[in-house]
Amino acid sequence: MTRVAIVALKIIGQMAVTLILFLGLVWLVRELIQVTTSAHWMLGLLLTIVCGAGGYWGILELRSDVARGYPIHKTLAILVLAAFTAIAVAAAASLQLLRPGWATYDPVPSVDHGYSPLLSYYLWVLLDMLPGLKVPELLAFKAPLTPTNAAAGIPVIAFRVVVLFGLLGTLKVWWHKRTAESPSPSPHERSHNPL
Repeated sequence: MTRVAIVALKIIGQMAVTLILFLGLVWLVRELIQVTTSAHWMLGLLLTIVCGAGGYWGILELRSDVARGYPIHKTLAILVLAAFTAIAVAAAASLQLLRPGWATYDPVPSVDHGYSPLLSYYLWVLLDMLPGLKVPELLAFKAPLTPTNAAAGIPVIAFRVVVLFGLLGTLKVWWHKRTAESPSPSPHERSHNPL
């Protein structure tokens, strides 16, 4: 095999492992929050806080100087994992407000099975926030729920703030750090460089 083929296979292998780990972690976070919330609201609340801290850690990692050396597939995996953790946490917070009847939605999700529609709703909110892409319209993905009072709207506002300033802001910081890694030579250096 040529050196290029070996490097290409290595990159494809790393991307495959990243994707498998990413999908496994997303499934694990979703299942853990759903099971613990169903068992007792206090367990669900505790795990929601732990998962929120995990998402925050992912955002902090991407803002670090070390992250600028990460391959793009690793950065995207961390960013998307943080986004799906934020979806899981926001849906869990909404479910905690739905259980005692403080939050109301149209249509009314079942308290026992309300987590899945809330996950779908926050996925819709995330896709709706992607600037200029109009993903929900293009995919004909309609919002599965509509918050109908302030208690249902507060987690949505918090989620939008996290996506806007946490995730998209982190992506911008990471990109600037990555492009600043190899500054272009000054005009004086270019004039003395024969290449």
